[in-house]
Amino acid sequence: MKKISIVITSYVLFIGPVFGFTDMLLNKNRQGYNKYYQQQYSEAYSKFSDPHWKGLAALKNKQFDLAIDLLADIQSIDGQYNLANAYALKGDFGNAISIYKDVLERDPKHRDAKHNLSVLEKLKQQSQNKEQDGDSKNNKDKNKQSKQKSKKNQQSKNDRKDKQDKDKQDKDKQDKDKQDKDKQDKDKQDKDKQDKDKQNKDKQNKNDQDKSASAKQQSSNDPEPKPAKYDEKQQADEQWLRTIPDDPGGLLRKKFLRDHLKRRGE
Repeated sequence: MKKISIVITSYVLFIGPVFGFTDMLLNKNRQGYNKYYQQQYSEAYSKFSDPHWKGLAALKNKQFDLAIDLLADIQSIDGQYNLANAYALKGDFGNAISIYKDVLERDPKHRDAKHNLSVLEKLKQQSQNKEQDGDSKNNKDKNKQSKQKSKKNQQSKNDRKDKQDKDKQDKDKQDKDKQDKDKQDKDKQDKDKQDKDKQNKDKQNKNDQDKSASAKQQSSNDPEPKPAKYDEKQQADEQWLRTIPDDPGGLLRKKFLRDHLKRRGE
């Protein structure tokens, strides 16, 4: 925290001749006063019986909460002024400024209160400006982070879309390649079947031709059928018939042939 340049006012006790218990109390305050100005504030605090001086000793010893508790009931201008100092040194600018203004209402010529009030108002304004700058910077950082996050999300979304598109293209290509391969395989199978059917047909035709040629060759190689042998009697009959003279109508020859066959049949 920035060092605060404020003035701490203390009042001087008037110590005159005293007697008895009062003299003992004044002696304790005198001892505390001496320790206070020797800057031995802890010992001064233990020596003082006056709450205002004890509050000042605690304030000098940087025991701000203790000082506030001791000075809160001191309604004098100096007591309230020192209470404002305690709040200021603690960092509670709001309460300090409010009490400094109360002091100035009671004593408008209180120079130390004017000085400290001016210092705290400047510090408060600087703090507010710093907070605003911090908020502005935080907002800018948040906006920047938000834009970066949005850009990153958009990039991630674009990357996912690109990957999906690529995966789809790859799948479409794979499907097309498979369809082309299946078609090629089917065309090859059809062609192989056609070639095989043609080979079988050509082979069958060749076999048929070979069989036909073989049959023709065998037919051409077969010997002429020999005529049935006539027995000697038939040959004799035919020879006898040839001795019969032919008549123009052939009737006589046929008559003799019938008679001859009839006799043979008997």
